Formats: sequence, C-alpha cells, structure tokens
Amino acid sequence: MYQPRSMLRHSQAPNDPFDVFGSAEAPAPRWPIIRLARAVAEGLMPLVILAAVLGVFWEISAIARLFATPYGIDAIQRAELATVGGGLAVGFVIFLITAIRTLQGVRERHRASAHLEATITLACFAFTLLILLMPLLLALAQPQHPAP
Repeated sequence: MYQPRSMLRHSQAPNDPFDVFGSAEAPAPRWPIIRLARAVAEGLMPLVILAAVLGVFWEISAIARLFATPYGIDAIQRAELATVGGGLAVGFVIFLITAIRTLQGVRERHRASAHLEATITLACFAFTLLILLMPLLLALAQPQHPAP
C-alpha cells in the first residue's frame, strides 16, 4: 500500500542523502580531530557559560553601583549584594544545568561506543571542576593567619 510522504515522517533510508526533513540524530563527523575537538568543547562548555553569565552580572553590578552612587555607601553596598548574590545564584543554577547536560552527553557517547570522546569530555569536565574548586582548595590548604 502506498503511503504519501508527510512532514511528520522521516525518510525510510537512515543514510538518505536527499533527506529534506532532517534526521532525528545529527550525523557524526567523519574526521577524528573534529570529534575530539567537539568532546573537548563539550567538556569545557559549563565553564565557558558560567564565565559568560558571571561577566554579564559583573556589568550589571557596575551599572547598579553607578545608579546607587547618589544615595550613599549603604545603597551601593545593597546594590552590590543584590547583583553579586543574584549573579552567583543564577550562575550556580546554570552551571548545574550545563553540567548535567555534559554528563548526559558522556553517557550517550559511552552508549554509542565512543569511549575516547567520552573520556576526553569527562577529563575536560574534571578540569572545569578543578578550576571552580581551586579557590576553596587553596583556602583550606593555606593558613589564614600565619604566625609572625
């Protein structure tokens, strides 16, 4: 029985070069260097997005400080607290979302038997976590008030 092609149905052949409706999965790149670069980029993406969000809130903080200047130091401190606290809260939530998406990508790569790409993504993600936790680790490791 003949079934007309509709907008809701994908092509019959999985590797159809004339598939105008697109496929459910993006085709994997053929060159290994591109796959490895994509794995590195996916592992570092939470850090990049977090830096961008905190940069935006840093600019918002400067603007809030500018508008609060005529009202005195108390208003400046409140504006700083609101913008920096809000930026850290939003940055934390966005970092959690991107970290979960990165780990889901690692899981999907393991399921697709792309173990090298998954390992590289995980190593770059571990580097991201190390960069984020470095101030905490340094604060714990170094004495706060050394003896004279």
